Amino acid sequence: MSVTDTGANGTITFTTDGTERMRVTNTGVVGIGTTSNSGSLTILNTSGAFTPSNYLSIQGSILNNSNYPGIELKGGTLATTYPQIALGNGGLNLVLKNGFSSSITGETSILLSPTGGIIFSASTLGSPSAVLTVLNQGTVQAATTISVGNATPSLSGAGITFPATQSASTNANTLDDYEEGTWNPTDGSGAGLTFNILAATYTKIGRAVTVIIDMQYPITANGLDTVITNLPFTVLNPASCAMTPMTDAASIQFAFFVGNQNNIRLYTGPGAFLRTTNAGMSNKFVYLMATYVTS
Repeated sequence: MSVTDTGANGTITFTTDGTERMRVTNTGVVGIGTTSNSGSLTILNTSGAFTPSNYLSIQGSILNNSNYPGIELKGGTLATTYPQIALGNGGLNLVLKNGFSSSITGETSILLSPTGGIIFSASTLGSPSAVLTVLNQGTVQAATTISVGNATPSLSGAGITFPATQSASTNANTLDDYEEGTWNPTDGSGAGLTFNILAATYTKIGRAVTVIIDMQYPITANGLDTVITNLPFTVLNPASCAMTPMTDAASIQFAFFVGNQNNIRLYTGPGAFLRTTNAGMSNKFVYLMATYVTS
């Protein structure tokens, strides 16, 4: 090994086995593996391999996990520009990743690629795979599920997870809720009837709720007016709306949502337009699909 000072306005070079390894110029610029420094510190990879000998390695203590290594880019208090990491020549990738060992159950990385965009990858074991990509065209691609409103993303399927409780937006162009599930139609007439529920589902998109009912009335001679209640969301008043149910009760022509309540009422027709009774629906089936507006 030799250290050579080339004199005034010269450089200090560090040589091993007859080959220059590092130099410090008279202006304080440092070059490793290169004689043409392009910044305060230049490290040139001449082998083409991604090995520790070809990149800057900053490590914490192996025996102390609280010693976290890092790089801080800090501008002056009066700086007009921000410090940055710049990749040149348009063909380079920047990879930021955490370590992986038997004591770490997950591995994450961020890849900045001139051709692939910004790629966020993660894995619970082994090599991470892409979970979110910001493409060069400005579009965003998610591998599975993303969430809004600080909701926990679903681990099944792929889609958008909304909060369990809607976070309503005043912006008319913002979709602020989506929910789907089942509900339990019950007798709201006061007769205490028990329905045979074959299917009862709902889908809520924003303030619009679509419900499906496939059910059967019990055998009854009760003369109270029919009321199917327990809709999954309250009908907005005065947004009562009519629908045509399918039923084997020939006299039933209409069904109405009741505004500011969560009820459905069945009516006879045509012409008379009267509410039907439980006895009129004895042992009859009701199937309907309808959409209403909630608050």
